[in-house]
Amino acid sequence: MEPTTILYIILTISIFSYVFEQILDYLNLKVQRKDLPEDIAAFYDREKYNRSLDYHSELTKFGFLTAAFSFGLSLLMLVFGGFGMLDNFLRPYFHNEITLPLTFFAILVLASDILTLPFQWYATFVIEEKFGFNRTTLKTFIIDKLKGYALGALIGGLLVSVLIYLIQQIGPSFWIWFGVMAAAFVLFINMFYTSFYCSVIQHLNAPSRW
Repeated sequence: MEPTTILYIILTISIFSYVFEQILDYLNLKVQRKDLPEDIAAFYDREKYNRSLDYHSELTKFGFLTAAFSFGLSLLMLVFGGFGMLDNFLRPYFHNEITLPLTFFAILVLASDILTLPFQWYATFVIEEKFGFNRTTLKTFIIDKLKGYALGALIGGLLVSVLIYLIQQIGPSFWIWFGVMAAAFVLFINMFYTSFYCSVIQHLNAPSRW
């Protein structure tokens, strides 16, 4: 299959996925009910209910902007060969077939997060603050980002390393074994992620004994 054909396929899938997700979010936004049914109105505070709807509405509308920005960046990287440029830049420095993709994806994830940092900041310190939901300070915002990077590097790095290893050792049928491992990982995450995450955060927050 020609590289141009592969590019067109990736672009088509990316555009379809983006448009489909935005349509779903828009439809979910339009069907929000402002009125509370009488049979459940006694259990909800109308003012708080409407406030939560306004918060969700504003956050969703802001999400359209952030999604468009992220999608635009990805589209530019695909059209102008940004991913290939990054790969060509890294290859002279990383010769190992596992460290190269790990570095490649780490740079992409970190760059994407940094570029979207103003949007994250606005969502937390403007939108959530406006509706009284923000309990985050500048210090906790930075610490949470660093913790997210650490967990992402641990989990994402492990999965990418396993995938590359399976490709090297098994060949074309690697996807079967990786699919089994990915399914087991998703099952593990669904069952134990909350407890695991809380224990890690508690450990990171624990005062040092040294």
